This record gives sequence, structure tokens and C-alpha cells, in this order.
Amino acid sequence: MVYPENRARGGTKMQLKQFRVTNYRNITDSGWVDVNEITAFVGQNEAGKSNLFEALYRINPFVAGEAYSIDEDWPVDDWGNKDATKTVCEARFALTHPEIADLFGAAALPTPAPAPLQQAQAAADSQSTTSEMEDVVGELPSELELIASRGYSSGPSFSIEDEHLKGLNSAKVDAWSKQHAPKFVLIQDYGLIGARIDLNRLVERIKSVADGAFLRQAGGITLFEQAISGAVDTEACQLSHRDRWADAQYLR
Repeated sequence: MVYPENRARGGTKMQLKQFRVTNYRNITDSGWVDVNEITAFVGQNEAGKSNLFEALYRINPFVAGEAYSIDEDWPVDDWGNKDATKTVCEARFALTHPEIADLFGAAALPTPAPAPLQQAQAAADSQSTTSEMEDVVGELPSELELIASRGYSSGPSFSIEDEHLKGLNSAKVDAWSKQHAPKFVLIQDYGLIGARIDLNRLVERIKSVADGAFLRQAGGITLFEQAISGAVDTEACQLSHRDRWADAQYLR
């Protein structure tokens, strides 16, 4: 994944924890798939591995304009029930503590102005009165998941669990998330990157091709490297492979 420039250097960043794909090609419902820093999928040809990757990639793609096409991607076995309102992919990201504080600071609802009769008393008690924003910040959750969702005709959109939305503006939560959530990169053609490649060099190659043309061609194996960024501050990472799927190896 590629993190925005404003999140690229220093500190920890939100991590992808789970995703789910529905109503996409040969996938009716994948169920929730757990993801770690390194996740490999092993299965027979045509089992749906690539479809999982492509659906996840398009939930928040690095290449602008990439989206689902209901006329190409709706399951053939259910063709008569095509529904453009259906969700294709959902993903959950675990936010870091600094990100939680930043999100609550950016998305907090404004403090209501006091009524005229209360203004004098409010001024007198100002030193001991806590603003609504401070109340919100003081009740920050210790853990928080950001939920991304995209369908055939909607998204990508971002939200958090309803229990944590109190005092927050949902539109601002979505706006903050779109600025800070990582973009997905999909690589399918080994010939474009060679048998082995350092991820720092891969990012430089991506940046060297205008308008992301490289990424539109690149793609077979999906690369879930949590630390790739436009400013590249990662450890040296290499990807090697022998067989297209069964023997794929990720080396960190």
C-alpha cells in the first residue's frame, strides 16, 4: 500500500486488518479475511485469488479512475439480479493512537454557542468549564477501526463504528480518511518487475511513469507491503517467486 505524502515519513500508520468481497465475479461472499503485515493466498487456478486482490485494490486504488464495472464484474451465475447499489468490498483499518487523536480533532462537532442569558455565567465559569471538544478528546477510545466501503455505484467512503461517532461529524470523518488512508497497489505481471525487486526501487519506478501507466499494466500478485510510501521510509524489502501462486514468497 502507498501512504499519502502527509503520512509518509515518521511514526506508525494505520494497518489493514480485514477485508471482505461480495458480488464480484466468482465471489458471492468471501467472508471477512484477516490480514497481517505479510499475507499469502494459496489455491488452485481459477479459485478466485486474483479476484479478491482486484476487488480490494479498487476500494481505494493508487491509480485514479479505477472502479468496479457491473457489466463486467457482476457474478455470471447471478446475472439476472444485477444491482448497482450492492457493495463490492469492505475493509477495516486499525488506527494508531496519534491518528485517533487527529481524527477526533478534525471531525469534532463545533461547540454550541451559549444562550444570551448564559453568556455572563459562562464567562465567569470559563476557567473551570471544559469545552465540548475537550470532552470529546478526553474520551478518546484506546482502539478504533476505520471502515472503508465501495460498491458498483458508490464510494469509496469511510466511517467508524456508530458507538464512537458521538460528537463527530460523519462527513468530516470521511474527508479525514480520504486524506490519510493508504492507496492500494496491484501488481500482476512479473515481467514488469523481474524475479526479485527491492520495494524502494519499485516505488521509484512507479513514480517515474506518468499518470500511473505502470500500475495499470502492473499487477498477478498483490503486494500488501504496509510501509511503501511516496517518500519511501521502509526497510529493504524484496519479493521473490518461483511459481505464480503456490510457491510465491514474500521476504522482509
